[in-house]
Amino acid sequence: MKLNGVKAKESRDSTGDPARCAEAHIPEQVTFATKPALAAAMLVEELAAATPFGYLAADSGYGRDPHLRAFCHQRSIRYLMAAPSICP
Repeated sequence: MKLNGVKAKESRDSTGDPARCAEAHIPEQVTFATKPALAAAMLVEELAAATPFGYLAADSGYGRDPHLRAFCHQRSIRYLMAAPSICP
């Protein structure tokens, strides 16, 4: 699947420093977001664009996030995500 948009991911430290953001040409409205939150936002865009895809595949960095898994369940998105055995 080719995604319609590419999202920048900035560390919590760098988005909290306005001078650093200005130097890096990061718009003021950009805030920190976890990778799973960015993935969910990108999926919203793809669903709205009716981009065809069969499933979401992701590593345990995404699979351990209960919100992303719930997001997929609520929207009937099939997924394959690695997850640790002690996952909530």
